[in-house]
Amino acid sequence: MSELPSPSIEIEKGEVESRFGDKEKIVEIMRDGSVEVLGNIEEIVDDVPGHENIVKMVKVGSPNRNQVIAVKVQKEGETMFCIFKPADGENPKVKELTTVKEFYPRECAAYLISEHFSFDVVPPTIIREVDGKIGALQLFLDHETHMNYSKLDDAGFIEAHDSNDWGQIAVLDWILANCERHEENMMVEKSEPSKLFAIDHGIILNSSNYLEMALRGPSLQLTMKTRKNENGATIDHTLENTLPDFIIQKLRSGLNNHQVLTEKLKEIGIPENEINSFWARVADIYQAGKYLSKYNYDSIMGEHLWGNRSAR
Repeated sequence: MSELPSPSIEIEKGEVESRFGDKEKIVEIMRDGSVEVLGNIEEIVDDVPGHENIVKMVKVGSPNRNQVIAVKVQKEGETMFCIFKPADGENPKVKELTTVKEFYPRECAAYLISEHFSFDVVPPTIIREVDGKIGALQLFLDHETHMNYSKLDDAGFIEAHDSNDWGQIAVLDWILANCERHEENMMVEKSEPSKLFAIDHGIILNSSNYLEMALRGPSLQLTMKTRKNENGATIDHTLENTLPDFIIQKLRSGLNNHQVLTEKLKEIGIPENEINSFWARVADIYQAGKYLSKYNYDSIMGEHLWGNRSAR
């Protein structure tokens, strides 16, 4: 096994600097370049954890993992490496349990949403056909300069938790209704752990899954605190941490241009009721001005049934 090398694309910075480089150029190559399949990602790259949408939560064994394929994309002498998640490689058991029909459009939706709000934390992702199979194609984060969040040392954890990205991913997970943010689907830059990357978004935008399943990651840590009382019993307290101004400004801008994103989400097949619920969550967190999750939502916003959001 060996590591995939970094893309050969010259990094060009636009008006707004991105950690990914020239995203327009990256997406163009991903969309139009020729694709060579290299094999399943675990067979190509060392130390890659299993890609498995909520497998641990629903206790589905490893034979039911989603298929993730390593590919090389080339166009006009430029080369980049990506991962491809084909529709026919998606976990049927998880689909049944979550009632999510297709994972791959949601992988793309997460990127579109991150970009719309200028969070810049989800790698460029498109929908494309590879070897006759439709699926999600995403920029590969090379392991020479990136690593899983779980491998950070104590100093790295502190730097990651104190970063702007920690708060951005918390907000992203709330508006995505993402219930599976754990340490294996966040990555960081090795040299700068304050730069975080959010990956694996196959079951987002489903409110019922978010309410029923475990919530982890930045959103949980910013909205809930657990401690022991004098009798040794675990006591949970909801927190009301205020959103920083830069995130509020990003939410405001995204809301003001909501129709642009709505059309993009419709084009990739996200159901209208889920889009409506998504925008209701954006409005809620913007109005509250605090980090929201299923744990503190009612206490901050008052009684409001998730199932009725699409009617708002």
